[in-house]
Amino acid sequence: MAVDEANNAVSKAEAIPKYTIPPARTEEGGQLTPSLKLKRNMVVREARVEI
Repeated sequence: MAVDEANNAVSKAEAIPKYTIPPARTEEGGQLTPSLKLKRNMVVREARVEI
């Protein structure tokens, strides 16, 4: 993955130690407005465990 390649190019202090790929956000799921802007409060509420 790109993060692994980037981690190899930087020092251990600058490396990204842990990451997750979030699920896709959709208007039907309530995370996006009709103009496709992110509803931050919805995303934070759904991802509070990961954050």
